[in-house]
Amino acid sequence: MKRIPAIGTLTVLFVCVVMFLAFDLNARDGGHQLAAGAASPIRIALGEYWRILGANFVHFGLLHLACNGYFIYRLGPFLEAEIGTERFLLLFLFSGICGTCLASLLMPFYGLLAGASCSLFGILGALVAIGIRRGHGVADFFSSPAGKSILSMILINLMIGWMFPAISNTGHIGGLVGGFLLTMFWFKFPSPGLGMRRGNVPGGIALLLLLAAMIFLLIHPYHQPWYQARQYWFADDERAAVLGDALEARGFSEESVDLLAALRDIRIRSAQGSIRVEDLTEIPLNKATVKVLGEMGIDIRRFAEFFTAIDEGNPEAGDLFPQDPWQAR
Repeated sequence: MKRIPAIGTLTVLFVCVVMFLAFDLNARDGGHQLAAGAASPIRIALGEYWRILGANFVHFGLLHLACNGYFIYRLGPFLEAEIGTERFLLLFLFSGICGTCLASLLMPFYGLLAGASCSLFGILGALVAIGIRRGHGVADFFSSPAGKSILSMILINLMIGWMFPAISNTGHIGGLVGGFLLTMFWFKFPSPGLGMRRGNVPGGIALLLLLAAMIFLLIHPYHQPWYQARQYWFADDERAAVLGDALEARGFSEESVDLLAALRDIRIRSAQGSIRVEDLTEIPLNKATVKVLGEMGIDIRRFAEFFTAIDEGNPEAGDLFPQDPWQAR
């Protein structure tokens, strides 16, 4: 008699399928995935924190869902039987968050990340941890048939990720490490033969602190130039001077910072209703301008209507000025 998948595995697959159907995720433009909850570093930094978790249930097309769903279906019931449904669901969510955070920290700020593969790698990491906690050494485990199978799956999928840039190997590695460490340090297993000790508590605390640090850097990415540029945009004059120096230290030319300062001045005057169309003609619109705006994270398309109004001499051009050109699309 065929074994019926455990309830936790079925729940995960059900949510992924419902999301796929509800948001028509077979579409190829990325907009559906973004609406469904795909992770985007700039959107997370601007307050859409739920994407850190939601991205794990969103997929780019039917093939993406089928591949991830198949491996979850094959591996999930075995792991769930070993550690229990509650721990399985916790591991799925935790490793997904770890993978999303690591990938989002290293990807372009307007990039998109989605898929259950971070959590799938977390399952693989958990299986490795279980083998080690059963009393096998690392070398002994990976020389066993089960260990060889798991190691092969890990290496093959990482190789595929390196071959195709659209696949986020950083997310896979984050999920793998997160699943391994959570299982190794925190879980107290219900199954006989797995050891009832909870694991290394200091190591578990270090794991949680590391995850908290990644989430903090994702929410407040001070290390990113675009984030400093946006802070400059809304800062008071004294703070703006400091941030302007910081941007120059990051490699932006004095002319680039001056351009941002001119746009910031327009924003202030536009909000006060004291801007005239003749005040706007001094802003250069050329390839260099577009490049600088892009490097600072500004979406030039948000300025298209504004610059068109300037060219046409529209007296209401100031009303079309984007107050927050970093705002999530």
